[in-house]
Amino acid sequence: GGVPRRFLSSIFGKTKHARARNCIGETSRFMATTSSVVQTTDSLIDDAKKKLLALKSTDELPAHQGLTSGVLSNGLRYCIFPNKKPAGRFYVNLEVNAGSADEEEHQRGLAHFLEHALFLGTEKFPTQKDMKQLLRRLGMAYNADANAFTDFRSTVYTLSAPVRGRAATVESNAGLFGSGGVTTAPTEAVTGEEEEEEEVLPGTSEDDNADNTVLVLDLLHEMAFKALLQQKDIDMERGAVLSELKDRDSISQRVAMEYYRFLHSDTVLPTRFPIGLEKLVKNFGADDFAAFYNRHYYPSNMCVYVAGDVDAADMEAKIQRVFGHQPAGPRDGAKGNDPDILAHQAPVVKWPRRGKIIEHASFRKGALTDGEDVPALAQSEGTSGAAALAASSDAADNDASYHAISHQLLTEFSMSMCTKTEESKTFQVGHLRQSLVDSLVGMVLDFRINEIRLRSKDPIFNSIGWSFSSSPREGCSMNSFSISSQPKRWKEALALGLGEAARLAAHGVTEGEMTQSVTTLNNYFATQAVMKDSLESSSWMRRVMDTVSNGDQMMSADAKQIILNQLSAGLTVEEVSARASELFEPFLELAAQGGGGGDMTGNS
Repeated sequence: GGVPRRFLSSIFGKTKHARARNCIGETSRFMATTSSVVQTTDSLIDDAKKKLLALKSTDELPAHQGLTSGVLSNGLRYCIFPNKKPAGRFYVNLEVNAGSADEEEHQRGLAHFLEHALFLGTEKFPTQKDMKQLLRRLGMAYNADANAFTDFRSTVYTLSAPVRGRAATVESNAGLFGSGGVTTAPTEAVTGEEEEEEEVLPGTSEDDNADNTVLVLDLLHEMAFKALLQQKDIDMERGAVLSELKDRDSISQRVAMEYYRFLHSDTVLPTRFPIGLEKLVKNFGADDFAAFYNRHYYPSNMCVYVAGDVDAADMEAKIQRVFGHQPAGPRDGAKGNDPDILAHQAPVVKWPRRGKIIEHASFRKGALTDGEDVPALAQSEGTSGAAALAASSDAADNDASYHAISHQLLTEFSMSMCTKTEESKTFQVGHLRQSLVDSLVGMVLDFRINEIRLRSKDPIFNSIGWSFSSSPREGCSMNSFSISSQPKRWKEALALGLGEAARLAAHGVTEGEMTQSVTTLNNYFATQAVMKDSLESSSWMRRVMDTVSNGDQMMSADAKQIILNQLSAGLTVEEVSARASELFEPFLELAAQGGGGGDMTGNS
């Protein structure tokens, strides 16, 4: 059951391909690099290289030395990564470990609406006009998809600015984060004021070379703890949120909701989409916002991330100065996260997990065994379009392992098989080795599919792909195999895709494919090591946030290249072939079993 990952972008933006068990990300990005051989850089001294080469399977992977991290006495965590590309600019993200999964039944959509409301005014910047003027001064857009996103487990406010002085251009932070949920900020409701003379706002300066780092931190502090949340502002923004909800009632959104209703029926996810329920969004009042705000917005439920042309020690001091006086716990008196200062003295990859844990009933010991019912699919309560699609799929010939969706707006046939297990992390050498093996399996499959495509003038498939991904957003790892084609050729496409999976599972990889894949992989990471200083701060920001969220170690490109070269030299064709069989066997069993009254390997 399920759908190709691209359908999920309508809710969550871009998704990572095989992140936790694929050490290279999307294989399509480097398939063309096989002919370029780049030598290992000499930036690591010999002693450091020897230590890396001596690492054992249970040893921890070396952390990137450029990352500075810590925790304030009130529990607010911070990560700082100095980087001079682009020069003179910095990015600051405030992650609140609360999202739509933290909502009560009567609050569905409140986390996302609150994200909008925090841009409507604070104690120091009381009006929407003030907020807009400040963001424009710093070079940030003030419109939808610009400065924040809400997900199942978190809400993130994303600001950027020149380190000093006024910005020459206005930029949007949209697209900085592929892992985002509903990415929104208020629509521009201020009109007729563009030509008015700007006032000097609190904390700002008319000095064209004034330091902006404290100003941005102060703005985030104001939003996190001093938002006004007035009823008149909420009512003004409500139309924009309702309009967004309607705009997102696309066929891809509806299919994505069906994907979650089926694959994650044993979790809270199908009933906690960040966009919420229209009937509730229409009636949220100031008291509702204050209740969620006071419960979930507190220092030991937050992390500040900084990446850019800054000094780490200077930024640490500024974060302490701006956020350090805030009381640690929720303002409504509830029991919040323990600041746990001692635990945060450990490397970032070992920090305690914050945010709601997505529990899967099927992971419990003994759950869903013979005789125990599979959880019923959640009732779709979203838009009328989503409800109609859910009703039609529920009436179809589906069962516990098969879920078909049909609609006139779907112009492509697609099939995805998924199995899910508990989350996985990559912070030890052995984890990286397993990730390497999985990467090679995926690369061999991609090589074969690309070869078939090149041999055919009219390929019978649009795409055939496999991934193993792990995400705290869904609280699980997923092993997925997908096929897409034109509707009239779906049988041929299924036969071809499943045939290639069966061939790889039964006969494994060849020596030639193994050599090609390992060479491609090593060339890719050699290139990354050479280009390590060209990575922009926005990319480092994503990597640092992933490290905290996912528990995967962030390494330097040099160290990663050395370790992977060593690990790849010790792999065998037999090991990779055995892993391919293990990964693809569930799909072949499901195909033979069929679903909805049919056998996917036959003529149904």
